Amino acid sequence: MNKLTEILAPAGSKESLAAAVNAGADAVYVGGNSFGARAYAENFTEEELLSAIDYVHLHGRKIYLTINTLLKEGEMPLLYDYLAPFYERGLDAVIVQDVGVMDFVRDVFTELPIHVSTQATVTGAWGAEFFKERGVSRIIPARELSLEEIRKKIEGERASRSYLAQFHREAEEYEQYTRRVFFERVVAGQLS
Repeated sequence: MNKLTEILAPAGSKESLAAAVNAGADAVYVGGNSFGARAYAENFTEEELLSAIDYVHLHGRKIYLTINTLLKEGEMPLLYDYLAPFYERGLDAVIVQDVGVMDFVRDVFTELPIHVSTQATVTGAWGAEFFKERGVSRIIPARELSLEEIRKKIEGERASRSYLAQFHREAEEYEQYTRRVFFERVVAGQLS
């Protein structure tokens, strides 16, 4: 049976991963210690992530790894060494923002599904088609879109076969999140 709806939960720690799995999430997404938008948060180490892959699979669930930052040219050679152990262990997909990362993963880790992050800001059928033509299996539309806008723009004829996810948040919640991330970066000395 091909399930159209997947309950996908964030898992920022071993405890939240276990809680999501025990609460019935179909899949979790996690950040590792490199290439994630939450690089300064407490993320999974390599060993913890390898164990998490085993744990999730033992419970019949899936696990996706975020590689959702923009990589500089000099960082691309590091991506293989970072991703290879997780791929070999059975990682179910990566969530990417950077088109170069997407192409790299598609060409090097040929069996690993690629999901496009909400941070890639796909807002319409043309963007969805762009990623679909490059073999992406899921597109997470820009969180600024309403459900109605997604129905009209992305689920239209051009992108009808794309597997879409919706990260819909109320504008106020998104605004609060953005402020918090900005504040955390200022406090951490990343922004002045």
